[in-house]
Amino acid sequence: MDDKKIKILVADNDPSFLYAFEFIFGEDYEIVKVQDGFSARVMTEKEIFDLIILDVMMPPTGFNEGFEICKYVKSNPMTKNIPVIIMTNRSEQDRSKAIEAGAEAYFTKPFNQNELKKTIEHLLSQSKG
Repeated sequence: MDDKKIKILVADNDPSFLYAFEFIFGEDYEIVKVQDGFSARVMTEKEIFDLIILDVMMPPTGFNEGFEICKYVKSNPMTKNIPVIIMTNRSEQDRSKAIEAGAEAYFTKPFNQNELKKTIEHLLSQSKG
């Protein structure tokens, strides 16, 4: 196994979600946490990620919705192939909006840990191939 851990950017304004996510997945992946859309955008310009997870609703910073950040990531030639998962407290109604924005997967919170892990593994295997 190589030394480089798979790097996942997680953008969510809820610190408890970020820490829970890191607790669940931090052993398997390098987790980079940000709490707003602007920071997520800056991180995608500074670092290379294997996967990005975006909350839909974040504080207004110019890029305040996961959908907007997803569109930005998918429109950038340097990041367009990074798989994006959109997560939200909102309902299933936003699934089509997430797919239109370019997301490969959509989860509502609270998420099923095993389903999310399988989805992450699947997206990472697809992006490598």
